[in-house]
Amino acid sequence: MRKLLIVDDNAELLFAMKSLLSFYDFIVETATGNKTLMEGIASFKPEVIILDVLLCGEDGRDIC
Repeated sequence: MRKLLIVDDNAELLFAMKSLLSFYDFIVETATGNKTLMEGIASFKPEVIILDVLLCGEDGRDIC
């Protein structure tokens, strides 16, 4: 099964993306920042990470 981790600070966008991708048989987890991102990677082991560049107080490019 295809596993995705989506990182964004906008809860509404995370909900919409998770709903849409889950409909297409993706297993989707979400994270809102660097701390939850690292926990999500360790426990979920996603195949793909969709990472927002403009996170609240952080830069997605630096996290990447």
